[in-house]
Amino acid sequence: MAISKILHISQPEVSRLLIAAQKAGWLGLPQFTAVDPETWQAAQERFFSTTDLRDALRERHAQGGRQLHRVTVLSTGPDGHIGPATVAIFRTLLGDAGSVGVTWGNTLSRITDALRQLGRETPWRERTVKVVFVPLCGEPLINGGDPSTHSSSVLAMRLSEIFNSSNDAGLVPSIAGVQAFIPLKFGKRAEVDTIRRFIGVVRGHARVFGSTEARADGPPPLAETLDAILTSVGRADSDRRGIFLTERVQVGDITDADMERCVAGDIGGVIIPNAGISKEDTRHIAQMNDNWTGVRLDHLRRCADAARTNGFVRKKPGVILLALGAHRLKVVLRCIELGLVNELVIDKDLEGALRGQVLSDPT
Repeated sequence: MAISKILHISQPEVSRLLIAAQKAGWLGLPQFTAVDPETWQAAQERFFSTTDLRDALRERHAQGGRQLHRVTVLSTGPDGHIGPATVAIFRTLLGDAGSVGVTWGNTLSRITDALRQLGRETPWRERTVKVVFVPLCGEPLINGGDPSTHSSSVLAMRLSEIFNSSNDAGLVPSIAGVQAFIPLKFGKRAEVDTIRRFIGVVRGHARVFGSTEARADGPPPLAETLDAILTSVGRADSDRRGIFLTERVQVGDITDADMERCVAGDIGGVIIPNAGISKEDTRHIAQMNDNWTGVRLDHLRRCADAARTNGFVRKKPGVILLALGAHRLKVVLRCIELGLVNELVIDKDLEGALRGQVLSDPT
């Protein structure tokens, strides 16, 4: 409106001229084609990554740490605000993948909001390949919050609209309405199997995770062939526990005391046990994870393994773990130890906690 008044032209004419200026490259980020993609990728990795921290984490967790490709630090505001300029790394991480799994939660919703704003402010480079975003979590039983912003299915749809044209919205399957887990009080195997068969009838869930009625010669479930998984983590201790872990206590799957003793946290709803717990506790957590209706540990490992095996190329970024806040230190370290992380995206607070843990000066 201010521009139209200064130039004494109509608002539609201003909009037309701005669009033309963007196409001509006069506005927004510089548009160019990299002559040497490998050199460009190496430059981006150096710009975004904190290699000393990554190397220390690899050394600390020799087996699982070899999966870790990069550590990226987001510059969030003092109140944790995530601005559009902060999330440019996600364009790099997701823009060339063919399929991206998305979990659930407020943190991912905030990243999605910032990406949408970034898209308004700066044009995307032209892409010939569409990115299929795949929801990987069902809905909470009790504490769902606002499903229009936090739901895995909604986040997948919003990301598809950001990275693709609006005409490609049909690419996104939906598992809206499917509950995230089956409580252990449905203890009989026949009951659990019946519930799973019913969930398998939901077309979107069958497309993502498969079903017992799927044809043997049909395409594999989408969750088994993902190029990337975008997920956050939740902590297990009671003062700031994640939604899905909170609900496990609320429905009686596990006591509060056992949760704090046995569990490091969750990644996309998958419960991550502490190291060194008893066989009985390990079986209990495995049973809860078995009753999870969304992404499973084997999906995460398959995606992470494929990223490393393929040399961490842009088309297969692997598991992208977003963790904000020093209080997520414990679960992040455990996920790295288990080899579940390729791209670790953190804020300054968590960076400081990690450095204090793995790079502290003994003097």
